[in-house]
Amino acid sequence: MLRLLLVAALGVGLSILPARAEGEQPARYPELCVEAACSYLAERDCADTAKLNRLLQACTANYNGDCVRVMCGFLGAIKCNEISELTAIARACSNNLDGNCVAGICRRLGSRDCDDFDKVTPIARQCGRANPYTTPYP
Repeated sequence: MLRLLLVAALGVGLSILPARAEGEQPARYPELCVEAACSYLAERDCADTAKLNRLLQACTANYNGDCVRVMCGFLGAIKCNEISELTAIARACSNNLDGNCVAGICRRLGSRDCDDFDKVTPIARQCGRANPYTTPYP
């Protein structure tokens, strides 16, 4: 359903992820980030073109939805159920290849240090800065 809505509303097409060559910058699939975010939102939120566009804008620099899923796993579903929260989380996840950096740091710190938005978003931002690939911002 979400895939059809993304294609119809925003012209986003989903394809099989190609393998990348050694040293090549990995491809970004922001639609996978949108799908991850929508898994935490009410169905009506992801059936609204304006809200989907807002999520897609926030997901532009995401490779996939892994970081969003990891952050929401630490925060809990109750802190990941509003469009404003998910757009902020997607922005914090910018330039993270996956959720491994956030997960590793949060496991080391313990769940109490990653169960609040203000604690975990700086971790995700710093993990994204550690990525050697460039962030696609105009």
